[in-house]
Amino acid sequence: MFRNGIYKIAYYSPGQQEFAADHALAVMRDGRFIGSDPLGGFYTGSSACGPSYLDVMTIELTMPPGGELVTGLIAGPSGATIKVRAELDASLNTQCAIVDVAGMPVHLQVTYLGPIPE
Repeated sequence: MFRNGIYKIAYYSPGQQEFAADHALAVMRDGRFIGSDPLGGFYTGSSACGPSYLDVMTIELTMPPGGELVTGLIAGPSGATIKVRAELDASLNTQCAIVDVAGMPVHLQVTYLGPIPE
């Protein structure tokens, strides 16, 4: 299971400069997380032990009205909500993965930044 703490998630789409300025911060606590990015994207989800050594992350991305994903998808006037599933190794401080976001591949780099301040 992912440890409680603060995580940075950098992401890019094929054709975009690798790990450009697109990033989000998330806080993980007791298997649940919440986060956001500088452009108004909002992330919630959970982590659970998968059938292998990887944890399964279930993510719900909420885009603001007119928001644009790194894949080029643009949310309508009401915004959009997209479900994403990722399999990650909770024991690593930094790792990379490729996830499907609305039918397009997105590369992630997930980095543990440290514990949640008390």
